[in-house]
Amino acid sequence: MSRSVNEDAFQWAAKYAALEWRVVVNYGVDANGVCTCYQRKECRSPGKHPVGKAWQTNATTDEEAIYETLDVSGKRNVGVQNGPDSGVIDIEFDNEEGRETANRYKLDTIDTPTFTSKRSTHRVFRWNSRLPDCAVIKVDELEIRIGGGEKGNQSVFPPSTHASGVSYSWVNGMTPDDCEPADIPEPLMQRIVDEAERTGGTGKPRGNDILKGGISAGGRHDHLLQHANAHAMQLQNIEDPDQQQTLLCQLIGANLRFCNPPKSLAEIDQIWQDAVAWAKRQRAGKTPEGRVAVNGLEYRDGEWWPGEWTLKVIHGDPVTYVVTLPVYRDDLKETRRIGVTLNAEQYRSASKVAEAILEATHTVVVDANPDEWTVIWNGRGKRRGQEAVIGMKAKLMDAKVSEAATAENCRYAAVAGWFLDALSMCPRPDVDDEDAEPGQPDIQGMPSWVRNRDGVWELWFSWTRAWEIANSGKRAIADVEKLRLKRSLLERTGEKQFIIGRSEGEGGIVRRFVRFSLRHLEQLEAIASGEEETKSTSSFTPAPATAKTTI
Repeated sequence: MSRSVNEDAFQWAAKYAALEWRVVVNYGVDANGVCTCYQRKECRSPGKHPVGKAWQTNATTDEEAIYETLDVSGKRNVGVQNGPDSGVIDIEFDNEEGRETANRYKLDTIDTPTFTSKRSTHRVFRWNSRLPDCAVIKVDELEIRIGGGEKGNQSVFPPSTHASGVSYSWVNGMTPDDCEPADIPEPLMQRIVDEAERTGGTGKPRGNDILKGGISAGGRHDHLLQHANAHAMQLQNIEDPDQQQTLLCQLIGANLRFCNPPKSLAEIDQIWQDAVAWAKRQRAGKTPEGRVAVNGLEYRDGEWWPGEWTLKVIHGDPVTYVVTLPVYRDDLKETRRIGVTLNAEQYRSASKVAEAILEATHTVVVDANPDEWTVIWNGRGKRRGQEAVIGMKAKLMDAKVSEAATAENCRYAAVAGWFLDALSMCPRPDVDDEDAEPGQPDIQGMPSWVRNRDGVWELWFSWTRAWEIANSGKRAIADVEKLRLKRSLLERTGEKQFIIGRSEGEGGIVRRFVRFSLRHLEQLEAIASGEEETKSTSSFTPAPATAKTTI
């Protein structure tokens, strides 16, 4: 399958990166509005969720990393991480009430980058340290996408494509080229702070606030689904049609009583079905004693235990942690065991474990109640009237199985070796042969030796094409492994970024190339062999780190 970068998407993503806005590459949608992720038609957020795991830490201003993630066969959308790291937030509204609120705070009179999607208007404002540490705050149907909290958030930006087929587009005269993000108006800032205090910093109404004031249009779905999930988990027999029907009646009543305006019966029916399906998956595992175990974990004596979960620690480079748990498969009508591979950083974080489990199983959501899951995984210190609780990560470690490192486990060195093999397809030139042809970049991006204007030989190659070669067979090199190797090489060579060259081929097509000197290859050889950092003794001299050449 051919690979190609959407140049318009890359150009805008590079522009955002140049502004120090951290770019998030999302899955896109095809011509039928179907998400290009593995879930396809089953995806509930087509074109709006990031590619890969741990997007919060992988959001980047690295142009090469962005290019690599966009250089795929399927369509991709471009997003920007909200919050302090990017220095911007997104204020959005998609109905008349939200527009009226925006006008009331005079947002319509402020020059700040503004774009539209299918029915929403997004206005980009400068992040402020007074903003509460939460992902989203609602102010009268105005959605303030702050990007704080443990999970943060991101917004899909132009020139992405909405599932409806409509493009995200900058408003004329309000692109990032036309104006800089403005400061949040003081009256709105104060209202955001007040709303955070009222909701306890969550951005969501407390239960008694809902009882008193009801749920407005923007919060109906989330609150009803949360209500339905909680009650579905309390059903004595989730498979009993009568108990399921009781849940549906409760949901209809909550909708009519608290939602203003109420959702349609069709929407309520879908929320009910989603809640029942979710509860079945959550309660699929059972211990040998017959106790219900959420996702295979066992609750007894007021405490959670590993139950059917196991941990294997593989002492490779890097060390990996494989958590295995039972997963109910609707299509097979049976439970199967799935292994979830984590690194040390992920294993220490409750939210990252939950994210990795969802990524690996496609269906299991262990953090439906994030606060509860954090306690289950991390544990809790002794409190007044409560004993300390040891978390699941410690209990699993106590019962772990260890596996010694093998050549295949030592992924870091192996990946470096595969990448070196890909670059070595082109024989090194004779540096003493002054009459040798200077060479030229291969327009297809294959590795090729080129003598630069200073007479120094460099290996020019497309970063993406080289990794395609390295990733042949069943190696399945992950993006995070490529990024780790890149960072290690940069650290060893003392560079901030690899030197980039550009070459124009037939038809005016311009391709970007990474330029390696022999020093880069020597350091790559050292990594592949497991050696410590080496100093280059070659007569090859790298070009200055800031140099850019067009041939």
